[in-house]
Amino acid sequence: MRVWLIATLLAALAGSALALDPPKPDDNISAPATHKPTGLSFPPSIANVALLRSTDYGRSINSPGLGYGYTYGVPGRLLITAYVYDLGQRVPDGYQSPAVDTAFDESLQSIHLVAQRAGKYRDLRLVQPPTSCPYGVVVFRCATLAAISSDGTQPLYTRLLLTGYHRYFLKLRTDWRQNSPDDTAEVERVLQTFVGTILR
Repeated sequence: MRVWLIATLLAALAGSALALDPPKPDDNISAPATHKPTGLSFPPSIANVALLRSTDYGRSINSPGLGYGYTYGVPGRLLITAYVYDLGQRVPDGYQSPAVDTAFDESLQSIHLVAQRAGKYRDLRLVQPPTSCPYGVVVFRCATLAAISSDGTQPLYTRLLLTGYHRYFLKLRTDWRQNSPDDTAEVERVLQTFVGTILR
């Protein structure tokens, strides 16, 4: 992959890096509520979690291959960001392809790189190595990472999901603050609802 594209991906697709705050508004251009080539839809709220921001990277930073991003969440507690993009290629459907493997590995690397720069948490580690995760009728390549808030008081988690869907990458990045033992199970329920909703 070209160096400029990797740099752009780090900036645009790395997500909030466990900061648990949505991206700050700037001159980005909103994405449409429905991604027409895939039929994926992104309503104003999913599972009582509001859409905070959407971005059309093709128009906002002149990089059509980066597609669209949609961030839902409760600032300071939970963020779910969905990315639909193709990097200028036809992506095979499903989670088992060289294209998905490469994109997934680059996404994991970007999380680590952004972590080093952000300074908002420490001790980033992989707690669930890459595996397959079914959500409804779609199977993703997935992994879970954990860290500690910079003040050392709370555990933070991120879950990365990626698959090929109707010739595009569908990537989900979920960041949450673990306030109680039930939080991970609740996030999993929200994710199941989230995937089911955008696929309708």
